[in-house]
Order: sequence, then structure tokens, then C-alpha cells
Amino acid sequence: MIISVASGVGVIPSASTQAAANANDQKKLDASKMPSAQKKPLQESKDVKLKNTGSWASLANLSSNTPVSAKKQESTKSFELFKKQAQEKEKREKALKQQEEYRRIQREKEEKERIRLENERKREKEEEDALEMARNAQLLSEKDQQRETDNKLKAQREKERLREQERRRRQAMSNQIDMNEQSALMARFEDGL
Repeated sequence: MIISVASGVGVIPSASTQAAANANDQKKLDASKMPSAQKKPLQESKDVKLKNTGSWASLANLSSNTPVSAKKQESTKSFELFKKQAQEKEKREKALKQQEEYRRIQREKEEKERIRLENERKREKEEEDALEMARNAQLLSEKDQQRETDNKLKAQREKERLREQERRRRQAMSNQIDMNEQSALMARFEDGL
């Protein structure tokens, strides 16, 4: 089982490791009592030297003091907390994705609506322009017809004026005595007598 310690992460030694540590401590004590000639073979036969065996023993005592069920509860709580945080993070990410999707759809709808309104305005403007052109064409044709009618009326009035002028001239001439013609008429009459 792995536990956290202030200095870092370590492994809790088992009972056999503790026994080996205690045996090594005992051998050191025995070796210090032996003469120096006998110490060398014993030290050479040792492959592994354990340092700070006291800290290992205190760590083992620490682990034996805390009950296993409390450790399980603590790890279960931390796992549940981690699981809950992961679920909340997933929910937040999902909500963000949904919001982004909703915003994207809204932007697309607004863009489609804007394009539709723009096309509708364009179509209305084209219809208004076509109506205006038709009105202008109709006004021009009406003006042309009016001019033609006016020209015909003017021409007819002019003809009537000329006729009337000719009639008045003839009438004026008929009431007027032509002295030259009178004298020619008298001369013929006298000749005929």
C-alpha cells in the first residue's frame, strides 16, 4: 500500500522487512563487540545496507496505528470527490458545447433571416423600379398622345382660320366695286350698242 509522507511517496515495509531491519541492527551491535579481524568477513557478506531504519520503523508504526477501514474510507471519499469533480467538469464542458452549438445555430438563423430580408428588400425595390418605369412610360405615352392631339387641334384651327380669312377676303371683295372692271363693262356695253 502506498501512502504520502512529507518528504515524498514511500512504501510501507511489511513485517518481514521490519524483522530484517531489526536483525541487521542486532548484527551491527554484535559486530561492534567483535574484534576488527572478525568484522571484515561479516561486512563483506552483507550486500544491502539499510539506512535510517528507525524512520522505517516509525513509518510502520504510523501505518499500524491508522485502521485499514479509515484508509479505505479516505481513499473512497477522495475517489468519490475526484469522480464528482470529473462529472462536474464533463457537465460544464457539455453545457459549454451546447451553448456554443446554440449560439452557432442562432448566428446561422440570424444570417439566414438577414439574407432573406435583404433579398425581400431587393425584390421590392426591383418591383418599385419596374412600376416607376411603367408609370413613366405611361406618362410619356400620354404626353405624346396629348401633343399629337394638340398638334391636330392646332392644325385644324389653323385651317379654319385660313378658311375664315379667305371667306372674309372674298366677302370684302364682293362688296367692293372694282372700278376698272366697271369701266371695262361700260365700254363693252357701249360698243355693243
